[in-house]
Amino acid sequence: MYAVKNNLLGGMIVGIKVLGATPAFSAVLWGGEGQLGFVLARGNSDADTVNAKLEMARETATWKNAFGVAALRASSEGDRNAERYAASWQTDYRFSPRSYLYGGARYEGNPPTEVKV
Repeated sequence: MYAVKNNLLGGMIVGIKVLGATPAFSAVLWGGEGQLGFVLARGNSDADTVNAKLEMARETATWKNAFGVAALRASSEGDRNAERYAASWQTDYRFSPRSYLYGGARYEGNPPTEVKV
């Protein structure tokens, strides 16, 4: 017979959205959304995962600026087995409703993790 002691699986995902009704001068405000997640698993093996993400944007009649950041970290049995970081930025300039120019930059980091053999 297979028995599992102290089997606990918990998770939480929280989303925050900052959009909706804004005043008439909203062209100068930043809006966006964020996410936060956490998973804790206990049983035959222990696993922990946490992630976070934030995306923001600001738009005027001719310009749009957007940026985002994200992070993920996971471990199992106390050993880190995943880690990832990302950041991005994009700027758009609108000449007309059908033509625009944009530029952007993106960074992704994925540090090597230790592997036990």
